[in-house]
Amino acid sequence: MLSKLKLPIQDCFLVAYATLLLLITLFKIYWAFTRPIFLSGPDAEGFISMASELSTHGFFSSELRFIPMYNQGYPTFLYLLRESFGSYYVHSAQLIQILAFSISIELIRRVSIQSFHFTQKASFVLCSFLVLSPAGFFYPQEAMYEALLFPLLACYTYCLIGSNSKSSFRYYAAGLLAALMLTIHERSLLIICVSTLLHHKALQKVFWKSFAFSLSIPIVFVVRNGLYYGTWRLSRGSGNVQENIIRIFNNRGQLDYSVYGGLGSENFFVNMWYFWTTYSGYGKNGTWYHNGTLDFFWNNFFNWESIRIVSLVISFMFLLLFMLGCFKLMVARYTIGLTLFLILFTSSILSGLSYGDSRHRLIFSPFIVLVIVWGLANKNKRIVYKFEKEQECL
Repeated sequence: MLSKLKLPIQDCFLVAYATLLLLITLFKIYWAFTRPIFLSGPDAEGFISMASELSTHGFFSSELRFIPMYNQGYPTFLYLLRESFGSYYVHSAQLIQILAFSISIELIRRVSIQSFHFTQKASFVLCSFLVLSPAGFFYPQEAMYEALLFPLLACYTYCLIGSNSKSSFRYYAAGLLAALMLTIHERSLLIICVSTLLHHKALQKVFWKSFAFSLSIPIVFVVRNGLYYGTWRLSRGSGNVQENIIRIFNNRGQLDYSVYGGLGSENFFVNMWYFWTTYSGYGKNGTWYHNGTLDFFWNNFFNWESIRIVSLVISFMFLLLFMLGCFKLMVARYTIGLTLFLILFTSSILSGLSYGDSRHRLIFSPFIVLVIVWGLANKNKRIVYKFEKEQECL
């Protein structure tokens, strides 16, 4: 009787993953609802103040103090929740962000199986890393734009390469998601440009129509900022990056980081390297992590200089593994491998042009882990061979 109830090994990994995801999600909700963690996000004060000002003055107003300091996508999200749920908007935002993060992990798992041909075992390893990561535990509970941007990016990725549906709806959805990502952070433009340029032959015309139509959403923010605040862009931060790019060509690489108030380093390459390290913000342990990092525990027994050395070694190891995974991926699936490599490489360059912070890597971390797991698990192309063998049997 018991032998008949025994699950196949692949189903065991699926059950283990679902159980882990459910338990961690419930624990996150409990943690968020019993602690004042929402306000601990790095830019939480500005986001919450902007949402409050939108409620008081309205969207088209010249009295919004935090515009154009921040991108308005995430504060507008908080504003809509504030209008809908009143004083419960904080818990509603946390609940939505936590559930959206968990759904995003499931979408990444499906992408890994359908587009990267992971086995259930490999996808379980991938998702375990993502579900149990300290950053993934904390930031969906806080007022951080990444808590909204990552789910949109996961859905965007799934629509483009993860879904087997032949319906044109997924391309309409991808176009809308791309525009929504732009309202949250201009860094999304890099992702959209690289992914669409390399996949333009596979994209249907409906994607371009949907994207062109959906661009009206971020354009509304740009026009409002231009008319009321004299700056025709989504936020002040995008201008800082543009100015630093100009200085590279005009002043022989002499960059001006003073606009960032001492965040990061004055050196382009150091800031670029911070993108790959465990360093987060000018606080040594990244206060938004709530001391839930290896850095914090290491600092209790050793000194900060030793943390920098350990961080350097770990970061270098993961960077090498990522490069190895990208190389193997480009051999097997050139376009997808090149897309991920270019997005991560150019994102680290943008980090060098602004200020170095591992926080800039948050939305990309699942894809970095995906490539690393693919590279390690795909030794001698076992996954590809297994997939081809299964296809022959169908």
